[in-house]
Amino acid sequence: AGHLNPIVTEEIRNSLDEAIALPTDFSATARNAIAYAMQVAMKCNSKLLLFHAYERNNKLSEEQVLVEMESQAERR
Repeated sequence: AGHLNPIVTEEIRNSLDEAIALPTDFSATARNAIAYAMQVAMKCNSKLLLFHAYERNNKLSEEQVLVEMESQAERR
């Protein structure tokens, strides 16, 4: 992530003065986006809020979805 150098204009810095919200599925591609967003947040002195976004399989109950999410989190 150290090689990233996002260009942050004063206008962008002013619009991101509180927090950046970033949906993620924690895939390899999403990890690159997280690294980039971290650099932008640091340049803007902003918080970075990550939230796990996923497509729900309607065939699973809510309890089954939570069990699967916990299982995936343990594997990381």
